[in-house]
Amino acid sequence: MAHPYYTHAAAPLMKRYMHQHHYSQTQLAKKLGISQATLIALLDQELFLTDKLANKIAQRTGIPKTRLLADESQLKTE
Repeated sequence: MAHPYYTHAAAPLMKRYMHQHHYSQTQLAKKLGISQATLIALLDQELFLTDKLANKIAQRTGIPKTRLLADESQLKTE
C-alpha cells in the first residue's frame, strides 16, 4: 500500500526542473548529492520525502521547500 506522502509534489517539480535545465538523472543526482537510485525512487514516488531531503533539494535547486512538500494535487490548481 502506498504511503500517503508518496503523492508529494517533489516528483513533478523535479521532473520539470530536469527538463528546464536539460539535466539527466545522473546529473541531477550529482547536483543534489544523492545516489541515482535515490533520485529515481523519488521521481517514481517510491521514497518518502523527508524534511532533510526536502531542505537539500530546495537549497540546491531553488525550488521552495513548501512546494516540494505540498500535496501533488495542489500543483494542478496553480
